Amino acid sequence: MEICPDKYNKYLKRVKLNGFALKYIRKKYRTEEICKIAVKQNGLALKYVPRKYLTKELVKIAITQDGRALEYVSDEYMTKELVKIAVQQDGYVLKYVPYEYMTEELCKFAVQKDGWTLHYVRIKDKTEKLCKLAVQQNGFALEYVPYEYRTEELLFIAQQTDLWNIDIPTELTAQIFIIYETMGK
Repeated sequence: MEICPDKYNKYLKRVKLNGFALKYIRKKYRTEEICKIAVKQNGLALKYVPRKYLTKELVKIAITQDGRALEYVSDEYMTKELVKIAVQQDGYVLKYVPYEYMTEELCKFAVQKDGWTLHYVRIKDKTEKLCKLAVQQNGFALEYVPYEYRTEELLFIAQQTDLWNIDIPTELTAQIFIIYETMGK
């Protein structure tokens, strides 16, 4: 394969400005150098790195640059360290964490950052305490709380979060909870 130096340099400049430009670079110009520069600039460019250039180092660079790149990490390169780095940046990446790496500590960290990430916690890992933390952070997380943990107190907590922004007299809380419970079943 003949590589034109002018085109190569043009592609190199593009990925330095926007690593995601790797997506639009012809495969024969996706060299190890271009891929590494692209990933350093935008971790999500990892998706377009040819398999032959993937290394533990490159994957770590991608995750450190943008935790959402965890979506493109194969089992071969997945580690507890990478998962932790990714979740510390963005709790939503819990969605891409393999079950064997999903610890109580990791789930707790994610829901404390954004309670809505409770959605990605396995049912068996949802404890009453974890659910309460999630709802305290984001009232809409109540949607992902198992029914056995949906108490009047939890509904009250959800209603108090800024996201709900509803003014309901305390004496009606029990009635609303009954209605909410009925709608969910």
